[in-house]
This record gives sequence, C-alpha cells and structure tokens, in this order.
Amino acid sequence: MANLNQLNEALNRYVRPQTSPVAVRMVTSQEELPERVRFPKRDMGLLMPLCQGMSLARRYGFTVAMGVEDMNCGICPLVLGFLPLKKRFLDGDFFVPPLPSQENRARFVRSLKPLEYGKYRYVVMAPIHRAPFEPHFVAIYASPAQIARLAEGAAFMTGKSPQASAGLALSCASIFAQTILEDNYQAVVSGSGERLVALVQDCEMVFTVPASKIDELIQGLAESEKTGIFRYPFPAWLRFQVQMPEDHQKIIEYSSQEDE
Repeated sequence: MANLNQLNEALNRYVRPQTSPVAVRMVTSQEELPERVRFPKRDMGLLMPLCQGMSLARRYGFTVAMGVEDMNCGICPLVLGFLPLKKRFLDGDFFVPPLPSQENRARFVRSLKPLEYGKYRYVVMAPIHRAPFEPHFVAIYASPAQIARLAEGAAFMTGKSPQASAGLALSCASIFAQTILEDNYQAVVSGSGERLVALVQDCEMVFTVPASKIDELIQGLAESEKTGIFRYPFPAWLRFQVQMPEDHQKIIEYSSQEDE
C-alpha cells in the first residue's frame, strides 16, 4: 500500500503546493470504486473533460469517478483505453487537435500511446489525504520552481532526470497514460486544453509520481534538502556588496561626524 500520508507530509514540508496532490487509479468495474464518489453526469448534471475532473479533485477536494459517459472530450476516453483508436481518427480526419493540415494531425495523434483498449472502465481521482484506494500514480500541480524541487528529489536517489514533455492540447496522454505505461515520473507543461477548460493557471505545471516510486521520492526530498542547496523556497545568494549611490556614503559620513 502506497504511503500517501507520508507523501502528503513530505510534499507539504519540502514543496508546499497550493492545491492538493491527487491520487489517481484506473479501475475495471464500478464495484472497485470507493463508496463515496461523484460522477460528473450522475451527480452534477455535467459532462466534462478528464482534466476538469482532476481540477475538481485538487481544488474542491472531491473524489471524482469518470467513465466515457461522463466525458465530452473526444481524446480522453481514447487515451484511457475506454474507446478504441479507429482509422478516421488516426488519419487526422477530425480537426482535433486544431493543426492546419490533416497530415500533421495524423502524425500527432498516431504518436499517442494510450492505455490498453478495454482494460479499464473508470478512472477515480481524490486528494491524497482522503484517497481510500491504492493509486496508480499521484499528480502534483505546482509552479515551475516547485516542480524543479520535485525533479531534484526524484533524481537525487537515481541520478536520472525525470521525463519532461510539453502538451499541445493533449496533456492527459502524458499525465495518465505515459505515467502508467512507463511506470516513471513525468514533468508535464500543460497544454491549451487544461488551461482553457480545467483552469490550470499560467504559473502551474504538473509532476506525476507512480506508486512504485512514492517511497523513493519521499526519501529523495528529505535527503536532498540536507545538502543545503536543494530546497524550496530556493535559497538566495546574498554574500555580496551592493554598489549604492554615492550620496548614501555621504549621509553615513555626515551622520558619523560629531556635532560642533
């Protein structure tokens, strides 16, 4: 069982994210879901993209479950393997993402590496301090400086830098599918989709931690801080002499004189 409480404590101490890290699990049936979950369609009367469900978990503290019936984004259920990748989509027939040529769209969508079709039925997301399930991974939204601190903690134990990617409009492919398929950290610059509909802010990006690496990251954050260099907020070098305007020295000299 992944130690989510220890991870939460480590993140609060060493990284200080402004929104809750989110535990994410893929499940094969509704029976595997926690007792208390919110389905966007059933409980809110809304359809939404996967990234919007993630925002509900990290900003509202909801435990959110989503199946294909909850989604109105055509990409999310393909990335999660809820629907198959069919010929017309792979040929770039649809104006998603909105690239100028069918050839470019086809090249882009064919580069996607989705989860196995039919393997999972639902995805469930919850703040890590409330998650009543064993996650496949944890997603942490934070500033680039905080993401750098996470990357330092991850690399400190292995000497290997986490993978990084910049989303065009399909960040969910890197966040969800790539993290699970490669069982590795991902640092992802959110694309236009997350920023438009999930309200990911200009100052935010995301770092994912597979369950197999949670203990490693906890240790890496703690041990790397002991160096005095790897820490957040990052220490500033202040051992230098500022060149002040000349009149400042004149004031000191004048004020140091004894009154006549």
